[in-house]
Amino acid sequence: MRRLFLLFFVFTSSLAFAQKYHIDGFIKDSFTKEDLDSVNVTLMSMDSTVVETFRGEPYGWWQVYRDIKAPGKYIMKFEHDGYYPAYKNVNFKYTKYRHTGDSFGEILMHKIRMKKEVTLKEVVVTATKLKMVMRGDTIVYDADAFQLSSGSMLDKLIRLLPGAQLEPGGEIYINGQKVESLLVNGEDFFNGDPKVALDNLPHYMVDKIKVYRKMDERLMVASDLRTLRKDQLPLVLDVGLKKEYTTSWVGNATVGYGTDHHHEARMFAMRFTPNSHIAMVGNSNDVRGDSYYSSDGNWQEPYGNTAEVTTHEVKVDGMLRDEDKKWKLSDQLSLKAQKRDYLSKTSTTMFLGDDVYSRYLFNNTNKNIKLGFNGTNSYTPSKQFTLDFTPKVSYYHYDNRYTSTSADFNRQLAERYMGEALDSLFGGNLESEYRKILISSLKNRYYGKGNELTAEGKVSSIYKIRKDHLSWSLSGHYNNKKNRSLNNYERVESANDMARFSDMPQRNYRYEGNIGYDYSLDFPALHLYISPQYGFKQSYASDSRWHHILDGTEASAWGLDQLYSNRDSISRYIDYSNSYRSQTWNKTNTMGLDFSFYFKREDYKNITLEPSIQFRNVYDRISYTRAQTDTTIRRSRWLMEPSVALRIDANTGNDLEYHWRLNYKLQHQLPSLLYAVNYRDDATPLLVRESGYNLPNTHQHTASFSYERKMIKTQRFFNTSLTYRLWQNMLCQSMRYDMSTGVTTYRPDVIAGNWELSGQARYQMPLDKKRKAWKLTSQTNLNYRNFRDYLNSTSATTSLVSSVRRFSASESLQLGYYRNYYSLTVSANVFYNHSESDRFATLNAFDFNYGVNYGMPLVWGIDFYTTLKMYSRRGYSDDKYNTDQFIVNFNLGKDIFKGKARLKFEVFDLLNKMSNYSYNINAQMQQETYTNLLRRYAMVSLTYRFSQKKKHTK
Repeated sequence: MRRLFLLFFVFTSSLAFAQKYHIDGFIKDSFTKEDLDSVNVTLMSMDSTVVETFRGEPYGWWQVYRDIKAPGKYIMKFEHDGYYPAYKNVNFKYTKYRHTGDSFGEILMHKIRMKKEVTLKEVVVTATKLKMVMRGDTIVYDADAFQLSSGSMLDKLIRLLPGAQLEPGGEIYINGQKVESLLVNGEDFFNGDPKVALDNLPHYMVDKIKVYRKMDERLMVASDLRTLRKDQLPLVLDVGLKKEYTTSWVGNATVGYGTDHHHEARMFAMRFTPNSHIAMVGNSNDVRGDSYYSSDGNWQEPYGNTAEVTTHEVKVDGMLRDEDKKWKLSDQLSLKAQKRDYLSKTSTTMFLGDDVYSRYLFNNTNKNIKLGFNGTNSYTPSKQFTLDFTPKVSYYHYDNRYTSTSADFNRQLAERYMGEALDSLFGGNLESEYRKILISSLKNRYYGKGNELTAEGKVSSIYKIRKDHLSWSLSGHYNNKKNRSLNNYERVESANDMARFSDMPQRNYRYEGNIGYDYSLDFPALHLYISPQYGFKQSYASDSRWHHILDGTEASAWGLDQLYSNRDSISRYIDYSNSYRSQTWNKTNTMGLDFSFYFKREDYKNITLEPSIQFRNVYDRISYTRAQTDTTIRRSRWLMEPSVALRIDANTGNDLEYHWRLNYKLQHQLPSLLYAVNYRDDATPLLVRESGYNLPNTHQHTASFSYERKMIKTQRFFNTSLTYRLWQNMLCQSMRYDMSTGVTTYRPDVIAGNWELSGQARYQMPLDKKRKAWKLTSQTNLNYRNFRDYLNSTSATTSLVSSVRRFSASESLQLGYYRNYYSLTVSANVFYNHSESDRFATLNAFDFNYGVNYGMPLVWGIDFYTTLKMYSRRGYSDDKYNTDQFIVNFNLGKDIFKGKARLKFEVFDLLNKMSNYSYNINAQMQQETYTNLLRRYAMVSLTYRFSQKKKHTK
């Protein structure tokens, strides 16, 4: 160890040879914020004596990046043709190994106005606004450069931004990178949720949209800019409002009614000031659900959408800060009620050696209500200290009812309609042919109710000590659940019905504290960061289930509420073999040490090596009681998790930027201590869960490589990545199926041999160099997975290994055009799936879709938008899986009452081709599913918009 320290100090000392002082910074136009090159810079002593002069030349994203003769106090003078001189007093401090350079920050230079009046001949001037400019690492879009219909909201504007991609879930991607948060005037808006702003902010209020990596500027000083690792900061999209709307009211209200009594009602109101905002949004509908929806073609996809959902929701968001920006309160209150009606019918073939053919019917109505509050509050009294407090409280109540009917058969069925077998079995047909091939059956009428209270909070702080940072945080979490359920079971094989009541209270809490220190050393050729951390976490969880068998008792006729209120009187019916009480405690001590070696170079390349190691000491204890079992188990483990990352970043300053990443990480997962408790649970008919196994830890190795190339001005972007994952002792649930009784038994286990290799590539470019109205985007994904699990062969007494090798490839092409209110998007997507195993025939299947989205203005101020898309499947051995669905949606919109209101007519699934059936094949089964979902409808809606600008006085 002594030799290692000696080698380390010899290495760092060699870096200190020929010590120099380095400075850098930005010089920009004060109005356009454009970078200014070839600026004359003069360093003067405090008595204005010239010490040194040089010309600022661009280097990467800097306008000045050079060494100076010596540190000290200077007056910096900046001169450029056509601009007034700019001055700044600086104090370049020097500390050996700690402070060998500094940044003078950002200098804004003002243009010289023309003093002499000149009379010019009459000319015609055509103003052309730039849609996008780069300001350092910030992309700035000019909203006025995009022509939109007057009724457009922010979502349509975002969709037209060069390099932007708007997903149906409301996620925003810029040049292939996901936007973590959407801000309005630099502040959080509804906790960063983009859907509220996308749907409700009119495009005409927007001045500029900025995309950048957001840093906590409260503690930033000029010197921090030199060592800032921007790629680790969150990417945000900041919507800046026009000056006249910085103090204003804005809002809208929508009502709509359609076929089959579909409806929607929405409202939004917001008050802006420079230091505050308060907003309210309300929503009631039975067609949108709670997912993102916009008229730009982001309707629901044919596959994967289930249930009929009615949603009622209200949110209130507020922000208030002082003039000096020392403190800020940002809080949100929400209330949401939802009803979901879900119906599904499933036909399944399970690959168990001897195939099992299953039928399943599920009819569910779920009602829930949720009340929530969360906040992000901060206090920053100085540049040296910041304090944050983030509280969160929520209450959730649910009322859930369903009827499930299932049956397993030992031979293939020939049903005349889907669900015939179940109707015959449970319809009282004793002579049914289905009884002859029946393995097992079960019908369950379920009713469950419950509520959940959650409260949590976090206090965190950062204290700046010269060039270092001390950070700490304290957090706590509390959760209390009260659940109860009533199950009435019925089986064809038995004349006796079964009634089961369960009371399942749960309570848990967690508190933790973390402290870290960032220490930096500065050498001429290297920045070295050393970051030790320590964390402590303690948690407790109490989980109970009191399972009652009510067969043949007076309580079997009671309802769920009566049973719950009379728990004491029915305690004599408790089934102790399937009732339990569990208490778990956990203490985790975490110690970590991160290093970052940032190598300075003179060839536009920044090389960073980041090794890291983390040690975890985990102590677990469980106290478990069930029937004759009363045990306490303890476990203590030390875990070491190393990682290393190599980054190469280059910015040539000639519109070319590229990045390489090479990463490796080792992670460990401890199996639940409950798996070590010896018990057998058969509370659910036909389902048994066993435990009592001391399982080893799961280890996951992840290695990845990525490359990214950006040409901002020409709008050409390319990125690719390759990721390898290996799981050792992967946790799984071993399954054993009894062909004679239909009982399925699960037990926890681990298995080796699971690994995955995946890669992706994305390319985006404009097809016309001048206007960049045409944009082509290509996304390619490849994945190979070797999947192993335990799956019973019915001829064996124990579970056997099931091995599946799966290769998938997908390609997505999108060609977009936008100009003068006209928009066109042509898209094509294909997904290829190759799966092979000794348990089923090799699968080679294609799922693909292609179509267009088109928008254009019509006569009389009407704008039109339509989506035409074909969804297809090919390559399945069963021809019913090879399907085609042609989906057509459109809407017409017109502004009325001088733009204050908008009338819209929309049609979803015009040709009524949305299928209720979906198909799935994987390693364990082949499955066909029918679900209820939103089908064809038409709706007329009216939206009223209002806004009030700040009144200016002369």
